Amino acid sequence: MGGESEEIPEMLFGRTNVSSAGGEDFRDLQRYRDMFFVGLAKRLWFRRKDFVHEGNFTHPNALVQQVLLSRLEHTEANALVAGPLRVETIPRWEAPGRDMWKLNWDAALCSKRGLAGMGVVIRNSDGDVVAVRCMTKQGLTNPLVAEAWAGVQALIFGREMDLNHIVLEGDAKIVVDALLLTEPNWSKIGHQIADMKMLLDAFPSWSVRAVGRAVNNAAHVIARMAVKDNIERTWRGCYPKCIHDIIRKECSTPSFD
Repeated sequence: MGGESEEIPEMLFGRTNVSSAGGEDFRDLQRYRDMFFVGLAKRLWFRRKDFVHEGNFTHPNALVQQVLLSRLEHTEANALVAGPLRVETIPRWEAPGRDMWKLNWDAALCSKRGLAGMGVVIRNSDGDVVAVRCMTKQGLTNPLVAEAWAGVQALIFGREMDLNHIVLEGDAKIVVDALLLTEPNWSKIGHQIADMKMLLDAFPSWSVRAVGRAVNNAAHVIARMAVKDNIERTWRGCYPKCIHDIIRKECSTPSFD
C-alpha cells in the first residue's frame, strides 16, 4: 500500500508542482480535491452502513469511480441549468459549403410519458431540404441522454443517405463539446458519444458545431412533433408542413407535403 497511496491521488488529480503552479490554479485544484474527498467520505460511510445491515461490500475502486461519475454528472447538470456557455453567434441558418451537406438535429422530451423524440433536417449547399426524419424512443427521461441518442440517429440517417462531406449542427453544446474531445467520455452519455464518433469517422470529412436554438429551430419543431404525435417518419425531397414557414425564410424554393 506504500506506493499505492501516492499513485491514486496522482492518477485522480495529476502531478502538481506546487512551487510553480499559479495561485488561482492551485486553489482550484485544492477545491476539487476537497470536494472529491468529501464525496469519498460520504461513500465510505454509506458503504459501512450497507455492509453492517445488508452484508454488501463495495470495492474501493468502485467507490472512487462512483465519486468521479457523481462529480461529472453534477457538472453536466449545472451546465444544463445554466444553458450553453458559448455557441456560434450566427443570426440565422447558413448553408454548408459546396458539395457538402448539413445535418441539423435536436431532441424533445416528455418526462411524464417517458418518451423522447428526435428530429433531423438535411440540407444541401443550396440550402434546399433533401430529407427529414423524426422518430421516438420510449424510456428516456434525461434530456442530455435524449440529445445524445438523437445525435446518433441523425448520423445513422446521414449514412443511410450516403452523404460524404457533412456539417453536424445542434444546440446541445455538452454533446458537441464531448464529440470534440479526444479522451474517452465516462459520463452517462459515454456510449452514445462513442457511437457518434464512430459514425462520424465513416464520413470522408465532417465538422460539428453548437448553435443557438433559433438557428436550429426546424429540427426542434420536428423533434417536438415526434413526441406530440408519437410518430416515426422519413421525408425525402420534401418536408412536413409544420416547418414550412421556417424553411421558407431560409430556402428559396420550398417544397412540402
